[in-house]
Amino acid sequence: MGHIVDQAIETQGFAAKRRIPPPPANDPNTHIQTDVPILRLVHTFSPIDGMPWGVQVIAPYVSYLGNQQVGGGSLSHQSGFAEPLLSAFLYPVDHPSQDETLLLAYYLSPPSGSYNPSIVLNASTNNWVNNFEVGFMHKVFGQAKGKRLDLEVWADGYFYGNTNVQTGVHLKTDPAAQFIVYAPYYFHPQTDAYVGLSFEKTFGGKVSEVTPLATVDTGNRNNFTSIGVIAGSFLSPTVFAEAQLATDVQVRGGAKNDIFFQVQVGKVF
Repeated sequence: MGHIVDQAIETQGFAAKRRIPPPPANDPNTHIQTDVPILRLVHTFSPIDGMPWGVQVIAPYVSYLGNQQVGGGSLSHQSGFAEPLLSAFLYPVDHPSQDETLLLAYYLSPPSGSYNPSIVLNASTNNWVNNFEVGFMHKVFGQAKGKRLDLEVWADGYFYGNTNVQTGVHLKTDPAAQFIVYAPYYFHPQTDAYVGLSFEKTFGGKVSEVTPLATVDTGNRNNFTSIGVIAGSFLSPTVFAEAQLATDVQVRGGAKNDIFFQVQVGKVF
């Protein structure tokens, strides 16, 4: 099944952390909860020189649940659509018989989501985001079409445009990097059913407020480490489901996720 779906959703989770003011360290009075349903449409085309490729559109809706707090203080928040992700991907290496795949992908997010500069927590970051991604998948042991342990390694680079706050004032975000490792064990080859572990590390993404007089560090970063478990299977020949349960073990410049739970259901046409 692969985890290109997971990566698309991880991209949104990664972006969401940038919207949250950094709380005091280990503050029990910080509470931020969101529900993010996402619609994802993928279309593949005839291979180019034997290389499969396609395009996809991802539309997330960010819903803030209940009262949002940092350090015990309530934060103004506004639910709505985040920036859509427009993406193209290519498999320059695709060897199913060897269970070996190399994926190149590009995501473009235009500043078209729900954003109000007077609101602290917005669904959107209101800026351009360019995301370049490389993913490599290969079996560690077992049979390519049988029971096996795979290793998937993903690397992403993010480059951001400015977020306009008011006339003469904008937020500048430094580039950020993201590394994700999946280790799924396929125990039921007939349905591609698997369970496994996940690891994610990000760094960079320093956010500064730029005014005509000075540039001030806001304290926001994209710097966190998370670990989790994953599982998935085809439920029918054309319907599949995947799930991930993760937690942050290290965070700098953002809110710590005690629980990150993700469920995906897709249909192949």
